[in-house]
Amino acid sequence: MIKLAKELKLMDNYNSCLAIISGLNMASVSRLRQTWAAIDPHRLKQMQQIEQFFTPTQNYKTYRNYVANLPAGSYIPILSIILKDIYFLTDANQKTPSVGRSLVKAIRNSGVLPRFSVNTMSTSVIQSTYAL
Repeated sequence: MIKLAKELKLMDNYNSCLAIISGLNMASVSRLRQTWAAIDPHRLKQMQQIEQFFTPTQNYKTYRNYVANLPAGSYIPILSIILKDIYFLTDANQKTPSVGRSLVKAIRNSGVLPRFSVNTMSTSVIQSTYAL
């Protein structure tokens, strides 16, 4: 699984990579002492490097700085971070009369949603999901 996470990171599929690393860090998996002892130390070091890349400190600063330099549409971002950003943007802009399409355009222009276009993003889904 560590090798798969490494390959996903190399393919710029950050959402799946983080899902695998998070699964490996679950309490029920981390308690498997004998299994972890049998893993090659080189693989464990790779896992630690991936964990450092996805560290949530300073609002995922390491990850955000890295993907900020990638061309738009060339990677699969972490969906939970995007949803969190959308939530806080909508929460901060509650007084805006027409949130819908203009909010999605603002998010896209800010670089939060580099892979998605306004035409493929359903504003009604965002509004119903976050009760704008």
